Amino acid sequence: MMSLLGLQGYFLYSDFQTKKEDFKSDVNSILDLTSSEMNVERRKRIGQLYKRDLTDTSLVLLQFDFTDSLTLELNVIDANTGGSKMSIRVQRDKVPSDSLSKEYLLNSLIQSTFYDGFTVFSGAFGERISSYVDTLSIDMKLFRNELNRRLLDKAVSPNYEMVFLHRDSTFVVPSHADVISNRYKVNHRGEKQEVLIYFNDPFLDILKRSRSVLIICLGVFVIIIISFNFFVETIRKQRKLSELKDDFIDGMTHELLTPISTLKLALESLEKSEVLVESGKSKNYLEVSKMELNRINDIVQNVLYSSLHQQKELKLNIEKVNLNELIEALINYHKTRSHADLEISFNGLENPYVTSDAQHLTNVFHNLLDNAIKYSGSETIRIDIVAKRFENEISIEVNDNGKGIADEYQTKIFDKFYRVPFENDGVNGLGIGLHYVRTILASLNGKIELLHSSDKGSSFRVSLNTTNKHE
Repeated sequence: MMSLLGLQGYFLYSDFQTKKEDFKSDVNSILDLTSSEMNVERRKRIGQLYKRDLTDTSLVLLQFDFTDSLTLELNVIDANTGGSKMSIRVQRDKVPSDSLSKEYLLNSLIQSTFYDGFTVFSGAFGERISSYVDTLSIDMKLFRNELNRRLLDKAVSPNYEMVFLHRDSTFVVPSHADVISNRYKVNHRGEKQEVLIYFNDPFLDILKRSRSVLIICLGVFVIIIISFNFFVETIRKQRKLSELKDDFIDGMTHELLTPISTLKLALESLEKSEVLVESGKSKNYLEVSKMELNRINDIVQNVLYSSLHQQKELKLNIEKVNLNELIEALINYHKTRSHADLEISFNGLENPYVTSDAQHLTNVFHNLLDNAIKYSGSETIRIDIVAKRFENEISIEVNDNGKGIADEYQTKIFDKFYRVPFENDGVNGLGIGLHYVRTILASLNGKIELLHSSDKGSSFRVSLNTTNKHE
């Protein structure tokens, strides 16, 4: 990613430098064009004054001669002395017939006798014309207006400094000047001058020229960041999955080792001849073996059913289930199995029947009771099961006096493989019990929710819809 960002940075820098040269080139071409136009404009103004003086009868007299069939002639006579100052002849065949006029001859005279700052007339009249060259400057207001207009047309802000120099002088570039133009000739009050402009901070103007490249690079940058974030997130998820897999294998091993060891010990005891003779001991060991096998079966079923639900291959055996008998059987099972002081109360339902899957409902309430016992945190374990029937729903609340679940973990307890991190609890688990309960209840048209949890215990509620949607 750093290499890609570095390449992008180098590309942007190179593009910026290219756009900066383009910017300078545009400034030079605009200044060159505008300076030339201003010089032409100044010459036109001087020419107009020259023409005004030629038509001033107090200064000179103009004599036009159109009598000759071959030529046209204009004579300029000094009004004070009467002497001829200048004459001009034009061949008729070189002039279009519609242009044969005094105005044409006068303009021809001006073009042939006046050049940039020089006139062929001598004496006072010539000095008068030359004075216009020495005193008349270019129109600075027009110069700036035209220059600004052309700069704006090229998306260049007119935030520049203008400098006029003698053509033979040197110019020290200001240290703060970022872009400086070339020097272009201007005829300013008869002096041989040059003009240049410079910009102190044209960064934004240059940057605007690169906006398409900037947008593309920004898009690539966003894609790189999103890809990098996705890559990191994927690695994080893979690491978490790996940790969950290791925790699952470790938890599964511990969950299975205990009942397997107990079952093995019970079977070894049954092999002894004195135990076989005593029916009471044999029955006790067989009962222990049966409970431990049921425990192993519960563990395997939870894992299997959770996996099948994930693959959407879960098959339900819908039948009429007596909830009172189902819950009471689980209470007896846990009382027999538990070595702790266990008190479980259940009020029962007047109408206990619901259409559902008996095996999965058994697993649902077995998980809730098993968690209440495992995470009791007290010597005497009290569990209250409160069942209520409503019009279209049966509600079963399982309340315990356990250590509770901290607020920051309550939204995660139904996630697959998630276990609340109790310190030094010594309780094994796979982290799939509550996840299985939630997913299987969703398939059975029911739901589970944590009503409340504190250091005085937790309360879960299972809701079963009595409207038979499975038939």
